[in-house]
Amino acid sequence: MQVRTFLFLQGGTSFFFRRRADKTEAQGHHAYRINFNTADRDYWGPRCAFDFRDTLDQLPDYLYDKARALNVSDIVLYSDQRPIHILAIGLARRMGLRTHVFGEGYFPPYYIT
Repeated sequence: MQVRTFLFLQGGTSFFFRRRADKTEAQGHHAYRINFNTADRDYWGPRCAFDFRDTLDQLPDYLYDKARALNVSDIVLYSDQRPIHILAIGLARRMGLRTHVFGEGYFPPYYIT
């Protein structure tokens, strides 16, 4: 089995990402998170995370450096329309990372479910 490294970005206001990371690690993979606010930190719990406190224009370089340092293979995010996630998805494409997007629970235009 190839060990993958998942980098979780902003999630919903719930323990969903924390539980998803528990399952990811139970399968032998690595899970990290970047916190953008206090709720991110609170819902993630005690596992490894990094706090981003710079401006949005500094985020691509920060994400790139973290992804390289942690050997990230996958990013996980909640909603692909948040400004942070738009930047992260573009960077993930350029770096060849798998991107996993969880939705907000509504049906956006032009999507078939």
